[in-house]
Amino acid sequence: MNDDLYHPWLPNLRRESEILAKIGVNNVEELLRVIPNNLRIKGGLGIRPEEPMKPWEIELDFQEKIKRNIDLPLNRIFAGGPVCPHYVHPVVQYLLSRGEFLTAYTPYQPEINQGVLQALYEYQSLMAELLGVEVVNAGMYDGATSLAEALLMAIRVTGRKEVLLPKTLYRQYDSVVRTYLFGPGAIIHYYDVDNKGQPDINEISNILSVREVAAVVVENPSGHGVVNQSMKEIHDEASRKGALSIALVEPLLMSIVNPPGDYGYEVVVAEGQSLGLPMNGGGPLLGIFGIKYEQRLLRQLPGRLIGATLDADGKRGFMMILQTREQHIRREKATSNITTNTALNAIGAAIHVSLLGEKGLRWVASHILELSNYAAVKLKENRFELLYDSALFFKNVSYKIPCEIPLDKIVAMRKILPYSLLNKNVCLSCFTEIHSREDVEYLVQSLRVM
Repeated sequence: MNDDLYHPWLPNLRRESEILAKIGVNNVEELLRVIPNNLRIKGGLGIRPEEPMKPWEIELDFQEKIKRNIDLPLNRIFAGGPVCPHYVHPVVQYLLSRGEFLTAYTPYQPEINQGVLQALYEYQSLMAELLGVEVVNAGMYDGATSLAEALLMAIRVTGRKEVLLPKTLYRQYDSVVRTYLFGPGAIIHYYDVDNKGQPDINEISNILSVREVAAVVVENPSGHGVVNQSMKEIHDEASRKGALSIALVEPLLMSIVNPPGDYGYEVVVAEGQSLGLPMNGGGPLLGIFGIKYEQRLLRQLPGRLIGATLDADGKRGFMMILQTREQHIRREKATSNITTNTALNAIGAAIHVSLLGEKGLRWVASHILELSNYAAVKLKENRFELLYDSALFFKNVSYKIPCEIPLDKIVAMRKILPYSLLNKNVCLSCFTEIHSREDVEYLVQSLRVM
């Protein structure tokens, strides 16, 4: 045995040449040639010292690195996008830390996991009511994968391979969708918005007239923060042309506007981070996925459903009633390859919504709506050009800055993270329940100083 190729956890290293020959490549470099050169790291990562570090030395090293970070309070974070600073009640964190819940997996043994299954059932029920649909699955990775899975479902249901997306879609979401749709060979079209930030219905109608589109994605609010005023019109136009309508929404906004289900949307997806989940270095998040109760949709629903039933004694119980993923059925018949549904985060969202209740949700959403548009007015008064002058914003506000302001200097000098960049000189700032009018004024003042 070649000791150089021995690894206690990777025994197949000794069979590398055999494996490479089997898949038809000569070496590992040839296998990785599809990765563009500009994405490859040249040289080492620069994280491994010459001598192995002792455990306490690793801890001290990390503590020194952490000290270099600037500690920003949540109400000084305004960087907009799908993940924003929201208040997470300690009760949510406490309950999720209990041993009965502390797992990211859906339990398979209903006889010993009734509590977890009931919590997920309640999550599904709460989200269905919030989004205005009949069926919600037990959770997915995040909003981006929920959207991508919805498009794959639409392709399967309609037999078409073209989809229509808004140009205002978050860049992260667009990248995930492109990755997911590459395999099936789907064609992606985009529609624009008008000078008020509203979807261009004429452009949507024209594309639907000449292309065989499987689904039209409609945002509310848009990736630029604009509240959609034409949800029903777009759904009706998509239905006339045989396309599914998919709504990508902010769940908090759904508590003060008509949800997509009221307009007949077949699929509703969302990012659930605003429902009691902290910002956590990119994850884990929560993908919400709901559909109308139609057999053609239900049979193609990705993920899992928790249902209520009766046991042999006639007592109410809970169990998984749908689990069409690749672990349970033949891979080619699976509707999704997602293997973990972040059930813990789904339960967290259920706890959060239950704590707030209907009135609490509406208060939070109303505060965000009022503050977002107050911020838009303040930015405009201080000569920052809004991307859409007369739009109604929710949570995210898009605007232009005169020149590219060095972000690191603002963070260091003003102890504030003011925005994320949509593109050069175009910014996105978020305003949530943790922000106040004073925080908005501090943001504007910080931008003026720079």
